[in-house]
Amino acid sequence: MHGAHALLSAATAVEALLTPDHRTLERAVSPHPALLPFEESDRAAARVWVSTHLPHLEAAARTATAAGRHDLAWQLVDAMWPGLRLIPHHPMWVRVHREIGAPASRRDGARAAERRMLLNWAAGLDNAEDAIGLCGQVMASAERDGDAHARAEALRNQGVIEARSGDAVLARSALLAAHRAHTAAGDELGAARADVGLGELALNQDQHAGVLNRLCRARYVLIEAGDRLDAAIAQAHLSRVYHATGENGTGDDLLRGAADAFAGEGCDLWRARCLERLGELLHRRGRHQEGARLRQQTRDAFPGDGCVPWWCEPDTPGLQSVVTPGADAARGQHHPPSTWPYTSRTWI
Repeated sequence: MHGAHALLSAATAVEALLTPDHRTLERAVSPHPALLPFEESDRAAARVWVSTHLPHLEAAARTATAAGRHDLAWQLVDAMWPGLRLIPHHPMWVRVHREIGAPASRRDGARAAERRMLLNWAAGLDNAEDAIGLCGQVMASAERDGDAHARAEALRNQGVIEARSGDAVLARSALLAAHRAHTAAGDELGAARADVGLGELALNQDQHAGVLNRLCRARYVLIEAGDRLDAAIAQAHLSRVYHATGENGTGDDLLRGAADAFAGEGCDLWRARCLERLGELLHRRGRHQEGARLRQQTRDAFPGDGCVPWWCEPDTPGLQSVVTPGADAARGQHHPPSTWPYTSRTWI
């Protein structure tokens, strides 16, 4: 298992650099930056490393499971987080948590790890009933163990899942409860992520009162904590507030800035979504050439696919001309419910 240990050690070093608030669970090995083929502080290189090593981490986790090293198996899955969070709808997301992480942590008796695996599994599911059932398991486990943080995370996950399934009332109730629970636990970062969910939910219902302050506050906390990806999501939603109130220049600048921030974090998916959104807004204002150029950049973010990313709604006005019919089916793509943009940290 030496290779698996070395891989886990390197991946843990990447996790500590890219997502330090996630680097909280135990590890069978110490993080070893010397094993990485780049400078310890090079975030861009770290993202490339973990993204290209996701299949190797999954394979090592399966090998560890077969060898009865359940602790090593779930830890390898946990260390995949910085790469997985950039591909939230990829089949690997559910697969590694359902097939490896959750059962391995259960067999290892690592209850906090099992709660994390179940929440991550829930976040990737299309079926809201199944996902909420997993959140319920986590809440029950958290209450037994007195884990206030996990209980708050489960409430927040449930709120986002309810929102995706279209139940705005239950979603708001769960997200507000999550915000209170995070605040009571002294978890300012978790409360900020709940605020982003509440802001997105309000905007989706064309409710703008108080959203600007909520999202500005959340973005500030996220930036201070070093979570650049979630801060960019908050900024993308902030742009919607300004667009809704007619302040198009500010809204456009915020949306461009969010796209740049997503690019800086290696998240082409959300960058392209921002560019597609901005292109459509410009098109509606009669700036057709600029809109077309941005839609082309959306396509360029996914070279070789022959179409706009599959998560862009094909019925968006003006978008049909750049969608290749049948391309999704040809690639066997998985289609989750669509939100704009998909909320990042619905997981621990």
